[in-house]
Amino acid sequence: MEYSLIVYFFLIVTTCAISVFRYKIIRISSTTASVLLSALIPSLISACRYGNGADYFLYERIFNTFCNGDIFFEVKSLEVGFMLLTMCCSAISESPFFFFLICALLINYFFIWGIYKMSPNVLFSILLFFITGTFFDTFNGLRQYIAASIVFCSYKFIIERNRKNFILTIIAASLFHYSALIMVPFYYLSKFRFNFCKACILLISEAVAGTTLYSIITYFLQYTRYSYFLTSVEYKIDITIGSILYTSVITLIAFIYLNNCHCRQDATYKTFLSLQVIICAISITSLFLPLSSRLQYYFLPFEIIIIPKIISSIRKAGNKIILASFFIFLYLGIVGTGMLFYGWFGAIPYKFYFG
Repeated sequence: MEYSLIVYFFLIVTTCAISVFRYKIIRISSTTASVLLSALIPSLISACRYGNGADYFLYERIFNTFCNGDIFFEVKSLEVGFMLLTMCCSAISESPFFFFLICALLINYFFIWGIYKMSPNVLFSILLFFITGTFFDTFNGLRQYIAASIVFCSYKFIIERNRKNFILTIIAASLFHYSALIMVPFYYLSKFRFNFCKACILLISEAVAGTTLYSIITYFLQYTRYSYFLTSVEYKIDITIGSILYTSVITLIAFIYLNNCHCRQDATYKTFLSLQVIICAISITSLFLPLSSRLQYYFLPFEIIIIPKIISSIRKAGNKIILASFFIFLYLGIVGTGMLFYGWFGAIPYKFYFG
């Protein structure tokens, strides 16, 4: 465990330092170069793991299947984008390390690109990328996290009201996991403006109507490619208490600060607030919807952006520090405890690929 903590401490400190001193390191102001530099260490740490993450050996087996030129049932249901990626990697190298490195580079590049483009405080957002557990969760659900990282970039186009680029981004994400298409309606839902009363009515109504929503979703699921989940052991309700807690707290704080006079006139702040209410509603679906945690891959990373946005709206420096410290200790306490004592994300103990 001590070894794992040293590895992850080094990861967080070096990545945050790179985000601060990136221009002095590379001597140019290119966003692409800065993002690649910031994504390098997280990608190497992710690629150098062995067995960390629930799906590690599944994807290792799929990659080896492509290397051997064989086909078996796991491969048949893969999305075309992921199949092409795996084929290209296997053509270049038969080492699973190379395959996991390329996947990690894609995931971390898109997340950090989104941070650079949307966050008012890049350093704080990169710190949140780690302490919220987002980075460590990328050890799991490899295909879906490639899709989720691309979806994360699409929030930029929701905020800018750029429908064309948003749709193209979601289509690109769906090439790695078809479930990314569920994001399409949220471009239009984000136009809806919530006050505190409307948000409470929505969230309470959703919780009360949970059983009915479960029946409706189960009915439609049987006509999709994911119908096999209906008879799977995974099709069970798994309440994500942590997600509900985080999103509820962030939503409440967002209403306090993003609904004040100077923010109320800014369309960007209004969109952030609307998106946060919707994301809180998504987290509540875990009370009645099986596989809700998979759906949350596309929404929970938004906290990496909205928390710095909330803090940037505060005018008093002292209050900024207090709120930033609150979120840091909140995530370190809950996520740290989950990783150390309950095996969250399968990240501890960290096992070295070349060890």
